[in-house]
Amino acid sequence: MAPSTRTVAQELAAQHVPLYYFMVNKQGEVDFIADGNDGNPIPIEVKSGRHYRSHAAIDSLLANPEYRIPGGVVLSRGNPTCELASATRATCEHLQNQG
Repeated sequence: MAPSTRTVAQELAAQHVPLYYFMVNKQGEVDFIADGNDGNPIPIEVKSGRHYRSHAAIDSLLANPEYRIPGGVVLSRGNPTCELASATRATCEHLQNQG
């Protein structure tokens, strides 16, 4: 079962992770922007299908030197590994165990 955007939002909120939404016409939409432990924003995209490698909006954010975002997270049923900041690692692992 793929994680839903609602499930991810609920789990992150339960972990007291502040969430933001990002949408720019030229760059696209990212489901969530979370604050990382190091102060850097973490873009999070939730994919319902198996095509989790297609995430143009996050790629666009990471490529923009003005934002200085070191990495992003794409969650789907097709990518069972977590490489996240420590504050969100437990959340990712919890979400994987629900699937």
